[in-house]
Amino acid sequence: MNVGDIVFSVATINDERSTKLPRVFIRAGQWLKMKVFSGGEAPRVPIVHAAIAVGNNTVIESVGDGIVATNLADERPPRSGLIFTPTNTALGDAAAFAASQFFNDRENSNICGEYSCTKAMLSVIRSGPGGNDLIQRINDSVAIGHQSFCSQFVVNCYEIGNLYISANLNPPPPSIFNQRPAAMTPYELAEFCDSLGSGFRFAGFWQDGVQCQL
Repeated sequence: MNVGDIVFSVATINDERSTKLPRVFIRAGQWLKMKVFSGGEAPRVPIVHAAIAVGNNTVIESVGDGIVATNLADERPPRSGLIFTPTNTALGDAAAFAASQFFNDRENSNICGEYSCTKAMLSVIRSGPGGNDLIQRINDSVAIGHQSFCSQFVVNCYEIGNLYISANLNPPPPSIFNQRPAAMTPYELAEFCDSLGSGFRFAGFWQDGVQCQL
């Protein structure tokens, strides 16, 4: 994987028992948002999670245990997932750096870095694009050090990275994604990355603990 890649986990019949039920609720919530609340098409792929690559087969992600680092090659059962890579490598590097900072701060007990089921559930009924108010964007990004859910964590790390690499913050650079971080579900994030002009491209997938690059 390249640093900054977004890895989207796909639900499979081999999922552990501890993850099967939560993933059922995630898929149901995403179906409701896409089909009922947004009036769009139902999700075509059972995407249930998002993580950000930091190198050496390792991703940083917000899961039930909080912000953690996971080596995908060592997972049992192995993860199945899709990989999208940013076309701007400097942005990907900056986003991965932000994710690593959050992880290190949690390891050092500087932040609690908890996973929030409540925020994940609320994302089903939330919508709206990210704003351009710099202070609000910074406050939203800092807040994920307290509590976040998977796709919110990834989106915020990218928005932080976007601010890191911007030569001038006045006016602030436009948001990267088409929804504010607290409103973007894993499937919506994947759908955005797969859209034309998103700044991301499909780069491969993980299957049986092995990365398959295109």
